[in-house]
Amino acid sequence: MPSGTPAADSSVGWAPSKLTTETPVEILTQSAAALRKAGSFRLQGTLGATAVISKPMRISAALYPKHVVEISGVELGGRLGIILTGRGAYFRADTSFWSETTHNARAAALLANRWFAYPQGEARKLTRGMSAADPRQIARCMLVGNGKLTLAGYKMVGDQRAIVLHSSPQGPGGQASDIAVAVYGRPYPLQVTALGRPLPGHAKAVPGCGGAGSGAGATDIRTMTLSDFGHLPKLEVPSDAMSVQQYVQHLKSVQADLTPA
Repeated sequence: MPSGTPAADSSVGWAPSKLTTETPVEILTQSAAALRKAGSFRLQGTLGATAVISKPMRISAALYPKHVVEISGVELGGRLGIILTGRGAYFRADTSFWSETTHNARAAALLANRWFAYPQGEARKLTRGMSAADPRQIARCMLVGNGKLTLAGYKMVGDQRAIVLHSSPQGPGGQASDIAVAVYGRPYPLQVTALGRPLPGHAKAVPGCGGAGSGAGATDIRTMTLSDFGHLPKLEVPSDAMSVQQYVQHLKSVQADLTPA
């Protein structure tokens, strides 16, 4: 048993499996291999406010092979969904979202739950760098850019028992994180939590892992919970999405419908 291995946690009535007798680097390597083999998974967390998103947004993202992502979230009081593929980008939102956006109940009812296709130029911007969202690439990035890894105890993630790896910040822009790895079954990474503030400076970019650093804790989401490994439903890309021209025409019809006679 390596130095620093946590003792069994009797409070949850279980003892360490073989996984917990290995070094932190070995555990993380096995976890990345399990994620890569799964091929797809769901990620849930809260995305902080940005220049595009006006306030923190709870999101659920389904990540598929070949750079296909389905994102659903809550923002501006309603739900919205985005599908990004190598061929295009699509968006839809519910009545509550459009009500907050348009401040018009009738317009919201006409726009709600319709898929809209982003213009080609905008779609390219949205899907640029999507290789970093490929589950296989995420698995690779788990193993680079981490600081010193240590064993930090155990925790429950939902109903699954996990061993916690602590990654200390490394270099400018580095940030500490905890990675919870499933103890039983396949050693999937169940949860990643960013801790504290990043160190001053800019993290060195790692090709294919984003420009804001890498490692298992590199994200704009403070806590990411992963699930549904290899068991996501088949993603249906909307075939009836309106083009920008159809969207403009639809807005005109909405405006005409809302104009008093």
